[in-house]
Amino acid sequence: MTNELERNLSSTQALKFLGSLRGRMILGQALGIAIAELEKIEGAHRQVSNIADMRDLLESDLPINLRDDYYEKRGELKCL
Repeated sequence: MTNELERNLSSTQALKFLGSLRGRMILGQALGIAIAELEKIEGAHRQVSNIADMRDLLESDLPINLRDDYYEKRGELKCL
């Protein structure tokens, strides 16, 4: 396989995983842990914008909803 083909296959598998309930749970958990750990950092080294961006991702309409049928009912992620 060529590198480009391998990257495309890997991206497709990652998107399918993200579209699954387990993928969304893991992404949500990873973001939650990352936010908690980054918030422990004090002073100039605290990554305020990264924390805010991660919170925005968790609170957005991105497929990080734990209800497995939520996005199907909205007609989203059908390509996954």
